[in-house]
Amino acid sequence: MKKKYAKKILCHGLALAMVCSLFGAAPVGAGATEVRAADAAAFSPTTEIRDKMVQSSLYSTGNNARIKKVIERARAGETVSLAYIGGSITEGALASPNSNCYAETSATAFGKKYGTDGGSNVHFINAGMSGTPSDIGVIRYERDVIGRLPEGQDYPDILFIEFAVNDFNRATGGGAYEGLIRRALKSGSAVVLIFSVFHNKNIVCEPEYRPYGAHYDLPMVSMGDAINDYYQQAGFEAWYYGGDGMHPNNDGHKLMADCVMNLFDKLDAEDPEEDNITDVDSMATYYKNTGNYDDIRMIDQMYKEGSDQAVLSVEAGGFNQKDGATGNFQYVYNGKSNAAWFPDNWMHSSGSGNDSFKVSLYCRTIMLLYKISGSTQFGKADVYIDGKKKTTLNCYESGGWNCGKVSLVLTEQTAAVHTLELKMAEGNESKKFTVLAVGYKAGEGVPPAVTPSPSPSPSPSVTPSASPVPAVTPSPTGQQGSVTNSPKPPASPQPTVAAETTVKKPGKPAIKKLKNQKKNKVVLTLSKKVSGAAGYQVAYAKKASMKGQKKKSFKGLRVTVKGLKKKKTYYFRVRAYVKKDGKKVYGNWSQKKRIKVKK
Repeated sequence: MKKKYAKKILCHGLALAMVCSLFGAAPVGAGATEVRAADAAAFSPTTEIRDKMVQSSLYSTGNNARIKKVIERARAGETVSLAYIGGSITEGALASPNSNCYAETSATAFGKKYGTDGGSNVHFINAGMSGTPSDIGVIRYERDVIGRLPEGQDYPDILFIEFAVNDFNRATGGGAYEGLIRRALKSGSAVVLIFSVFHNKNIVCEPEYRPYGAHYDLPMVSMGDAINDYYQQAGFEAWYYGGDGMHPNNDGHKLMADCVMNLFDKLDAEDPEEDNITDVDSMATYYKNTGNYDDIRMIDQMYKEGSDQAVLSVEAGGFNQKDGATGNFQYVYNGKSNAAWFPDNWMHSSGSGNDSFKVSLYCRTIMLLYKISGSTQFGKADVYIDGKKKTTLNCYESGGWNCGKVSLVLTEQTAAVHTLELKMAEGNESKKFTVLAVGYKAGEGVPPAVTPSPSPSPSPSVTPSASPVPAVTPSPTGQQGSVTNSPKPPASPQPTVAAETTVKKPGKPAIKKLKNQKKNKVVLTLSKKVSGAAGYQVAYAKKASMKGQKKKSFKGLRVTVKGLKKKKTYYFRVRAYVKKDGKKVYGNWSQKKRIKVKK
């Protein structure tokens, strides 16, 4: 069943006031305006009305292949994970207790209905963060979703994305929203778009984001459609909202959860479809620059030197303190209550001096996430890319509540080595400024050996090493959170070895499907031939980390893997290779796919 939207919808006319309210004040908590019992009693939906709201919420079931497989695996007792990422509504603002939020309520209901042992095999992740758009969500996805999956999983089985009411006037113009969709689809997740709604049926960016869902044929749930016939009735606002017109109360969260379960029930009853997403990289984007946001990584003061070859150096400079006031999760995060959103930040304090904060990256996108404070102790910093001033950012805004904001400081179609630099602006040397994190899309392969860009002030030139990979040496400064990577000059001039530097690696293949065969065999089929490839290598293992993997070379688009163990789940990945002087030169690994051996 696919619904087509035919109702008149509101967007930016009311959106600006509502979003300014959302971003200009701290998230609502227990001190929110109490709903008067008399108002709430004015609207008391019958079972028939409530069912109509639930049914009306289903905008599209989308392609059902991935979710039906998740339901099948949950019924079989396999571990499945449901992750929800969004703003304060997903985080559970005004749900009391927080476990009554729509995310946890719907995940619990899914587990009880489709899981085993009361849903013990269904893993739930709440990755909501109040007052944040998808620009911040795409930066923290690796940490807050992938990093919290159960052992043996490297992507959520179902990812719910709820940012439409927060994404007005966002830095990436919708690119980060689609980037989240593409990253999740590439990894193997099913994706569901959840559209929340403010009072007066103000749905903000839902009209802009529905085409994204249609482009990828995704399931979509619209709370604007759910309440369309009732939101103007007396008492409805008091029944659904927690007193601020934005965040649902327990009744509102329960309605949202029921709408999500209605989607699952409809999909479960449908005939299965073939998965229409087999190779996201070759699939056109809806938004022109989305490829810059589909694999954003994040670094903060916890970054360990050498853990990512795309990070060439990190120098804290005068930003060598940590800010202890960056907002807190309203749910239990990794076993901790009131966990800080971004505890491992870089902060410039009044006595830190004026040394620059610098990060050198092999990348095509850089997103700077910084704090917005209502304290005049915070000030401005100038941002430079490759030695050229890009912009000036201000950590202080009246009404700021320690929330985050993204500055898109670099977006290019091809990767290169770039240096991001922050320096306190003139007259702000004694002010505070907090960098919460840096998001970036890394370039593929080994970064080229180049000299990092100079600071805004003159400095002597440095001749790069002939070695293709910079040597890593500890920073002599001893400053907190500071490491540097410096090219190591050779003892004597070295000849260039053309065979090692000019071989073009083959592209990344995509696995179309995995299929069980008798006698514990699995047939792997690729989506299409990789241009110029002489052959392929498949790797398979019982762990998502690929520890203990076995490998096999093959040619053509199919390979049969034998000797597997029945009732065990295996992870597969493939890479292409070309031959040069009799040696194999491998490309990058494909996205992993998994299958349970059944025959």
